[in-house]
Amino acid sequence: MTMEVVNKLQTKSNCFVEISTDEANNLNGIFIQDKFMSKLFEAFPEVVFADAIYKLLDLRLPVYVLMTKDGNGQSEIAAIGLLVYVTDKDMKERNVIKKVFPNAALTICLWLHRPYAWTLTLRTFNREITCDKRNITPNERDTVKELIQNIVYCKSEHEYENLYQNLNTVAPRNVIEYYNKNWHEIRDEWVIGMTYMTGNL
Repeated sequence: MTMEVVNKLQTKSNCFVEISTDEANNLNGIFIQDKFMSKLFEAFPEVVFADAIYKLLDLRLPVYVLMTKDGNGQSEIAAIGLLVYVTDKDMKERNVIKKVFPNAALTICLWLHRPYAWTLTLRTFNREITCDKRNITPNERDTVKELIQNIVYCKSEHEYENLYQNLNTVAPRNVIEYYNKNWHEIRDEWVIGMTYMTGNL
C-alpha cells in the first residue's frame, strides 16, 4: 500500500489509518477505520471478533476484519487491518491482540472447520507437533496428539491437571518444552472447560 492510497483513504474516505513499522522501518501492519466503524466500536466494545482472509491481496498479506456484536446480535465491521508475519501465525495474532486490548479475556477460537475435523486449536497442534519439527516417532506423535485432543475437550481444571501430568509422562522433552512455552500458561483461553468461564461464544 503506497502513501498515495493512504492519503486517499484519509482525505476522500475520512478514514483513520495507522501504519506500524519496526525499528528498521519495516512494515509490521496497517490499521484502517472509518467514522462509521469507529462509532460502532465505541457503541459496542464488549466483544470483538478477529478473523483473517488470506490470498485476497497480491501482496499476500492477510486482511484482518475486526467485528463487534450490536444490540440485535448482528456482527458489524469495526476495523480492517493488514498484518505482516515474522513468527508463528497463531502466537503472533494472540500477542498483537493482547497489546491492543490489554484488559480483554482472550479466547482462542474453538470453531469446527469441518464436521469431524480438528478445531482451529488442534489444527495448530497438528501443524506444530510433527515428526520432522519435533524429531519424534510417528507413534510418539500420535500418542501426544490424542492426549492433546483430550486436553482441549476436558471440562475442569482438575481433569486438565491429570491429563497434563500424563502428557508430561509420555511426551518427549522437546514436545513438553513447546507445550509449556506456548500453551500451558494460557489454558484458560483454549481448554473448553475453562474458556466457558471467560465467556467463550
